[in-house]
Amino acid sequence: MLLNLLQENFLEQLSNNRLSLIPKKILHPMITNYLSNKLKFFSFLLIVMVVVLHSQNVYNRIGGFNETEGLNYILQNIISGGICAVAVPMFFCISGFLFFYSGIASPIDYIDKIKKRFKTLVIPYVLTSAFAIIFYFLLQIPESTRKFFYNKLIINYSISELLETLLFNPLAYQLWFLRNLIIIILLTPLIYFLIKKLKLIYIIPLTLCWIILSNKTPYNILPTLYFFSIGAYFAINNLKAIPFIDNLTLKRTLLIISITGWIALILIRVIFLSETHAELILNNLSILFGIIALWLLYDLSINSSLQKIKPIIKPLIAYSFFIYLFHEPILTMTIKLAFAILGKNTRTSIICYYSLPPLVIYLTYYIGMLTKYKLPFLYNLLTGNR
Repeated sequence: MLLNLLQENFLEQLSNNRLSLIPKKILHPMITNYLSNKLKFFSFLLIVMVVVLHSQNVYNRIGGFNETEGLNYILQNIISGGICAVAVPMFFCISGFLFFYSGIASPIDYIDKIKKRFKTLVIPYVLTSAFAIIFYFLLQIPESTRKFFYNKLIINYSISELLETLLFNPLAYQLWFLRNLIIIILLTPLIYFLIKKLKLIYIIPLTLCWIILSNKTPYNILPTLYFFSIGAYFAINNLKAIPFIDNLTLKRTLLIISITGWIALILIRVIFLSETHAELILNNLSILFGIIALWLLYDLSINSSLQKIKPIIKPLIAYSFFIYLFHEPILTMTIKLAFAILGKNTRTSIICYYSLPPLVIYLTYYIGMLTKYKLPFLYNLLTGNR
């Protein structure tokens, strides 16, 4: 009820020109080719990081293997639990920026954005979630593969459990990102109002809440709100990514500081403060340093090196979203199969962790190409016509 009232008030003020969602000077901005290429690159890089993050296998969650010490445990926590932890927050930042960057001059513009997100978020979310349910159901039929499933079998789900799994707790757990993004999109009138009226008075307390309480909210919604709001803040206020630095020397200095802080916080957390409350705070601080570091690293280093690897990654970039949608449950099932065949030991863990991410990425890429070629209508539905 409150959300509906906010949206009605938001649209009424827009129609009466009492509230401009974006300052007039950026109502119809053009994203430069440089920024467009940068965002495309990050869309792929962050997907790769998500796959690596999900490849972590030193916990009982996958394959029944559990390891709590040793070099393998430390490295997987540094890479997946530390470096790759910036991927999803950075995605939310980009999503918030893109939602507001193009401007909303009228109620029709706002409604058009919601309709577009229905095609690009809701439909892919529901279809992929349904696919995961069917995929798991089929794998649970043969006795030989049923043993890999430790939770309740799909065939024993009630109707309400099926609906909850389809819409709120997808078996393809990476879909939580889309679920949360859909929720936040519905809150955009409120987010705009808070950013426009309160500016940093809204952002700073939200930052503190996220650092301290990020894992204590239902559906992990606080981190989603925070990082989406950060991206929205830059778009609404027409700010550069690093608005106060144009000097190359200062930018390089900030890059060094951010990389150093990022890696140092990760190492301290993993090696010295694992399984403590301080671990959460250090992890969140390292994410902030990591986002700044990656954004600057592209400007100062990655962009100039892209030409060398462009032939390799360009085809993959076009299928980034499909890779995100379908790398799970393929990855998890492959890890479980490897542990069953090779044994539940450190050697298998290492083999899986370093070999499966590229294999699953390329496998999903080829499945995406085949689907696009043979079933273009289905592919467009699944990917939101990306």
